Amino acid sequence: MRYNQFLKAKRISDSKKLTLKGVDEELDVSVSYVSDIEQVSWKPYDEAKSLKIIEFYKLTEDGIVF
Repeated sequence: MRYNQFLKAKRISDSKKLTLKGVDEELDVSVSYVSDIEQVSWKPYDEAKSLKIIEFYKLTEDGIVF
C-alpha cells in the first residue's frame, strides 16, 4: 500500500472518523494540504506538516511505501 493510500485509509478508519476538515482542525494544516497528499499531487511536502500527520496517526514505516 502506498503512503497516500495508507493515510486516507487510516483517516477514514480512525475511531474519530475524521474528514479532511477534521484533520485540518486537529493538526492546523490546510484541507488542501491533506487532500494533496491523499491524491498524490506532485508537490514537495512540507516535512514539519508531514511529521504532524505521522505523529497524529501514530504511524510507523512498516508496510508503507513512501
